Parts: sequence; C-alpha cells; structure tokens
Amino acid sequence: MLAVAAAVPATGAEIEWTEGDAVSVPLPDASCDVALSQMGIMFVGDKAAAASELHRVLAPAGRVVANTPGRISPVLEAMRDAIADNVDPNLGAFVDVVFSMPDPEILVRLLVDAGFEDVVGEEYSASLDLPAPAEMLWSYINLTPLGSFVGSASEEAKDAMERQFVEACATHVVDGRLPVDQPMALAHAVRA
Repeated sequence: MLAVAAAVPATGAEIEWTEGDAVSVPLPDASCDVALSQMGIMFVGDKAAAASELHRVLAPAGRVVANTPGRISPVLEAMRDAIADNVDPNLGAFVDVVFSMPDPEILVRLLVDAGFEDVVGEEYSASLDLPAPAEMLWSYINLTPLGSFVGSASEEAKDAMERQFVEACATHVVDGRLPVDQPMALAHAVRA
C-alpha cells in the first residue's frame, strides 16, 4: 500500500510515507501535526497502546481522527455468510474483525484513555455505489487477506459462495449496481 501511495505524484504538500507497527511507531515524540487511523485500529491487538502511540507522536495541539466501520450492513453480512458457509467458517471471523468497533464511543474511550482532549465521536453513513454483486464480492476478497485463502478453495466452493452472495443481494441491486449505506464510527481529538 505504501508503494502505491508513494508512486502517486504529490499535488500539494509533500508526504513522507513511513511503515511501522501501530504500537511502536518509528517516529520521535511530538513530531507530527496530524494523525489518521483510517479503518485500521480494529486490526491492532493492543488498541490502547496504539492510541497512546498516536498521542506520543503528535505535537501539542496536534489532531487525531480515527474511523471504523459501524455495524455490518445486510449486504456485507451476506458476503461474510457466503464466505463462511462455502469456503471456511473461520474466514467469517476476518469480516467480523472489520466490524468489531461499530460504536464511536469505543473510539472516544480509547482516545480519552490515551490522554487526548476535546474528544468527539459521531456516527455517519458512507453511501457506497458498489459494482454488481459478483464483481463486488471478488473485488473485496482480492483486496483483503481473504484473497489467498478463498483463492485456494475448490471451484465448486467458490461458485457456491458467489451464487449464495448474488442471490442474497438480489433485492438490493439497482440498475445492475449494489448501493450500500454503510454505517461508520468516527472520533476526533486534540493532543493537549
């Protein structure tokens, strides 16, 4: 992901891309003005340590924004079920982790406990205009760690998974596309 981001020509301020562990960020104390956790903190084992690291690397008056998917939408729940029912029940757990922090108050508590001030949490809805169900399913799978696991399943299992998902989404399709209003959780705060 960093290689792709770095390959995009800058049209504004220069960005220095750095890879690191969320609980041990390779940056000096108070060295950043802004920190963004874009749909990632739910994958971190020690979320409190990650929030503390955000606090550590931010300069005084630095701002942090974090968001996670809210509760799982019916379409994405159907995707999880199709994968778990036809490929491997354990793969549904990955999708469950994606949706494991649906309440903005979880983010608020993490930021408050890490020492941030002026912490505000809110829910909003992201209106997604997704491709037709089969294309959406394979795009999601191939853009996530699920790709290698599902890819190694039998053709019969993959066909059954796709068929189950397409059938489950039939009532949601509009003009060949799959509109989804996905609830989201957001919190923002300031380092004192």
